[in-house]
Amino acid sequence: MMSESALVYYNINDKALKAEYPGFETFKAKWRAGV
Repeated sequence: MMSESALVYYNINDKALKAEYPGFETFKAKWRAGV
């Protein structure tokens, strides 16, 4: 499980991460599902 700070970091940098990592949306969806 990610820490609160990591979650905030990902939320703030969401657009940048989407542009940089094509698989980020898939990763985020899996993480949110608890996989």
